[in-house]
Amino acid sequence: MSVVEVRSTGASVALNGHRLAVRVPERPPAYFHADDLDLLIAEVPAVHFTGAALGKLAESGITVLLCDGRHLPVGFVVPAATGGVFDPRRARRQASLPERTRDRLWKSIIQCKILRQAEHLKRAGLAFDRLLQLAREVQPGDPENREATAARIYWQRLYGRDFRRRGDDPRVSALNWGYAVLRAMVSRSLVASGLHPAIGLKHMAPNNPFNLADDLMEPFRPLVDAAVRTIEPEAGDPSLWKSALSEIGERPVLLPEGVFRLRSAITRMASSFAQVIDAGKGKILLPQAFPGEEDAGRLESDVVDGPL
Repeated sequence: MSVVEVRSTGASVALNGHRLAVRVPERPPAYFHADDLDLLIAEVPAVHFTGAALGKLAESGITVLLCDGRHLPVGFVVPAATGGVFDPRRARRQASLPERTRDRLWKSIIQCKILRQAEHLKRAGLAFDRLLQLAREVQPGDPENREATAARIYWQRLYGRDFRRRGDDPRVSALNWGYAVLRAMVSRSLVASGLHPAIGLKHMAPNNPFNLADDLMEPFRPLVDAAVRTIEPEAGDPSLWKSALSEIGERPVLLPEGVFRLRSAITRMASSFAQVIDAGKGKILLPQAFPGEEDAGRLESDVVDGPL
């Protein structure tokens, strides 16, 4: 994943010809072609964007991740359409998807998430059998909230009973950062596939423009969790783990068709969901496994980047 992080207060992003120019005080400007980017991160609030630069980023389908004074993600700027593919008719079909179909798809998403959590525990040498059982028990729509039960067990196994997902542990900050990068990738792929990111399956908050992204990123969260566990972030300068997590789009993901980089796997998942919307039936392409770094060499021959 090609990511540009703007970390300096007073930096500016402007359009220079056909390129983006990032200027930082007391440094030479850096130039980028927008089409070569996947994500631009403004890590501090005092980054100035020209309208032309934002327009070029939107035209190229690039998501901009905005952060607050604590360097934590607070929002995204997502293109309204990419390459003219956004179709209001598809958005209407998406909004009117039958509840039975929504519940069926949500079951597959949650089962996949719990199985990937179990896979992470197994790789870490921790007990995982209970999660396999919970995955089998998920019903359409997950009315008994097996997702929450699995999450409680999962986090306790990983980090102990005292760990809290909303605490001030440095690992929490790292997880939130990784999830924000993942959310941005999913949001961009949804828009590029002609889907409206605010119209979710399970997430339906009226003030959340990324409900669908929050739905479809769920099975990929354990990939971020595994990366954070490998990095073991500590208090202090977070630049090292932020840099590593910003590149998570390069991690290998196993789909039914083979092994792909995460960014390509997300694109294929979004495209498969668009096909479900259009046909009124079918399945979403979801990750079957997250191969370890020892399997990353398979990417050279197995990955096909780009549209289906």
